[in-house]
Amino acid sequence: MKLARLEATDLSDRRKAAVLELWQSVWPQKGATERSFEQRFADRWSPTPGERESEAFHLVELHGELAAVSRSFAREIAFLDGERREKVLALASVCSDPALRGKGYGRLVVEDAFARMREDGFRWCLFQTGVPDFYRKLGAKLVQNRFVNSFSSQDPEASPWWDAYVMVYGEVELWLEGRVDLRGPGY
Repeated sequence: MKLARLEATDLSDRRKAAVLELWQSVWPQKGATERSFEQRFADRWSPTPGERESEAFHLVELHGELAAVSRSFAREIAFLDGERREKVLALASVCSDPALRGKGYGRLVVEDAFARMREDGFRWCLFQTGVPDFYRKLGAKLVQNRFVNSFSSQDPEASPWWDAYVMVYGEVELWLEGRVDLRGPGY
């Protein structure tokens, strides 16, 4: 088993293809042709301006095959009630090979992403999930803030998240209440 953290720009074509294949197996896209598959990669590979420099992929490889992946990058958010801006670590695209679940590989890629908080000076890691119990076991907490995206051209007041739960990890006792501007699309 090998755990690797690579900047997005350092992923080889082989690893990019493996990430895409794993994403497709976990979040299937109907009628995924070669072209639509590449578009899906482009959608996931397009952080908002300024995030690309901080983007990293956390990979667990087993016998040369990708077993789990997560993605992390810096995102500036704004607590609207206090007009306070804060850089958080964004955690996204966490998944493991369905055939290998329960072996701790997902936990490894999340813990490696969380390790960036200490290394890069983030107070919080903010993310959405459909499986909050997995993250609770790692010390994350559900938050009840109202989230908006002021950068949205369609509906800036709509929630940018699509999963049922939003969580924070890190200095959870210091997390602020109130509205939060995600200042970009959900991830």
